[in-house]
Amino acid sequence: MERIIKTAKIIKTAKILDKALSILRILLIVASVITVCAAFALIIATDALAGQINQEGARALDVSIGSLKLWLNNPVFVAGNIRVFLLIIIIIVTAAMALILLLLHLVKKVVCDMKDGNPFSQNTPARIRKIAYIVFAYALFAPLFENIVSFFLFRLFDIQQVLSASPFVDKVESRINFNIDILALLFGFIIVLLSLVFEYGLTLQRESDETL
Repeated sequence: MERIIKTAKIIKTAKILDKALSILRILLIVASVITVCAAFALIIATDALAGQINQEGARALDVSIGSLKLWLNNPVFVAGNIRVFLLIIIIIVTAAMALILLLLHLVKKVVCDMKDGNPFSQNTPARIRKIAYIVFAYALFAPLFENIVSFFLFRLFDIQQVLSASPFVDKVESRINFNIDILALLFGFIIVLLSLVFEYGLTLQRESDETL
């Protein structure tokens, strides 16, 4: 009786979570499509946009690049730099959304098994491990994406030339550094451990069914 009650709670919670994941997936797809389409539209209109901004004179801008914050007066925009930056944004958004949608797909598969009253499905441990691999990928590539965006922001606003104009600055370089998100890496290992727990639970369930 107690097992039936707990199974019913799992099924009820899984149904709610399944609906939430479906809504989240739709919102992410819509947001990513809008972002990519807007970036492509700006790429098409880059020459005219840059020319108009430079002709009218851009107002002072606050630019934050990592821990560096600059206040620029009447910056000059180069159409080629804007185009490259927007292409980088499209690539990063596409890659990030692909990872997130794959993650949601795997989580949804696990939740669907729970919704069917089978939390210890044969495929669940493997799916959870795949989720851990995606988290590992995030831990490796998310900081790299951030550094790439900062690097091309330097080029977009020509920060090197701005800083080099100072008599106190001899040389300015912008580099892409590589680091790892330690918290995400630890979270990935926790998910791997969770997959082992589910694998152990699957073994116990199989033994229990064979005994019955």
